[in-house]
Amino acid sequence: MIIGAVGCIICPFLTVPYLPEHLNALSITLAMIGKFGVTACFNTICIWTAELYPTTVRNMGVGVSAMFSRVGGIISPYMELSKRVWGPLPYIIFGALSFLAALAALLLPETLGAELPVTLEDGEKFGK
Repeated sequence: MIIGAVGCIICPFLTVPYLPEHLNALSITLAMIGKFGVTACFNTICIWTAELYPTTVRNMGVGVSAMFSRVGGIISPYMELSKRVWGPLPYIIFGALSFLAALAALLLPETLGAELPVTLEDGEKFGK
């Protein structure tokens, strides 16, 4: 997530008309790195949420997480409006939100080698 955030935040500052052409290629590369980082994180949502929720609510938890993960896709067409305010603003918004998500993910418990929670009580104790 941090790689995607850095790529998205740095990218718009390299697409200035008065910069040399080789920096535009660098900007495109950073945009693709940012997109790769976001796509890689999006694909881990189902795996990570399935490991964190207890068995009794896992199906509902994964479904709700997938639903909220689509919010970015729903509001992304409106980012075109923010370009009217300032051209790099959509990149900065996506980069900042990705960076905040990376910081929030650090608070989640490690699941490697841990027994997955079965009941809601196990879920409350998981990671403590």
